[in-house]
Amino acid sequence: MALWLELDGLRVIHACWHPDSIAIVQDELGGNRFTSRDQLVRATTDGEPLYHAIETLLKGPEISLTQYGQPAYRDKDGHIRKSARVRWWGETASSLGEIALLESNFTTEDGSPYPALDNIAVPAASRSYVYDGPVPVFFGHYWRRGTPKDLVDWTARTACLDFSA
Repeated sequence: MALWLELDGLRVIHACWHPDSIAIVQDELGGNRFTSRDQLVRATTDGEPLYHAIETLLKGPEISLTQYGQPAYRDKDGHIRKSARVRWWGETASSLGEIALLESNFTTEDGSPYPALDNIAVPAASRSYVYDGPVPVFFGHYWRRGTPKDLVDWTARTACLDFSA
């Protein structure tokens, strides 16, 4: 099965279209598919370049909240997390509040509602995942809820197809 599709005028990815990660996978696999057991082993071995590229493409990138002075949070399953998923499709995103994707039901470690993220500028080097390519991208994995909102769930060139019913 292909890890991504690049069709005439359309791109499709499970979680995140990230050209640098795609280049690593193409270099390591010789394309967009696994063809050997060794490749699968490297793709599941933390520390391997292939592992990190596959994690980005299939799970999406994360940004540290604690690095920006924000508290850790308790996710929907009760796990404590210090990093949040990146809203990589937010092409104009430049602050932590615009980039970090946190659900409204997340809490702090002590169970208090998670506070609104500060409007902290995120350096350009830490925004390398933000998609600004010309080709439209369809992606899933992010399990959005409610009515899709422009610039939150989709943009002129990106659309999350994973919505709950």
